[in-house]
Amino acid sequence: MGTQWNQDKISFRKLEESDLKLMHQWFNTPHVSQWWKIDGKRNPGYEEVSKHFIPNISGSHPTKCYIVAYGNRQVAFIQSALIKDNPQFEEAFKIDGNIAGIDIFIGEEQYLHKGLGSLIIKAFLTDIIFKIYNTDLCIIDPEPENKIAIRAYEKCGFHYIKTVWNPIDKVWAYVMIINKESVC
Repeated sequence: MGTQWNQDKISFRKLEESDLKLMHQWFNTPHVSQWWKIDGKRNPGYEEVSKHFIPNISGSHPTKCYIVAYGNRQVAFIQSALIKDNPQFEEAFKIDGNIAGIDIFIGEEQYLHKGLGSLIIKAFLTDIIFKIYNTDLCIIDPEPENKIAIRAYEKCGFHYIKTVWNPIDKVWAYVMIINKESVC
């Protein structure tokens, strides 16, 4: 029997400058650095993490970043943006419409592989993506080799549509999509 999670204990708050030390720590753990890079680099320094996220924190970049808490413990990071706000993604994905995209990682290792990620994503889709962004579709684009993430996204209701080259991260992206009716 797996861990019993309570969705009411999941909360999201906007990333703040005071979170950058935690983000640096998470980006330098093996389970995050295997799949996430900052400006093409795995295991970035604190200055690189700060430089990357300050535009998001200040609002000068369209991607919205959040720290995810379970109860009073910060456990994960999730970010979202409208695809139309990033022309490179819009061109690469070639999907029409008002579509949001998300990315997530569990930062705290003891919360991995226990089903919490799927629950976080469902809550984020319901509370943020399909409510605040007021869009009917959401995509997520793991690397095709990231089978654990793909399985978690499938559990949420995402389904595969195509594989494309991600020009920003310079990796292949296994594009998955979900519509509002599948979640809400």
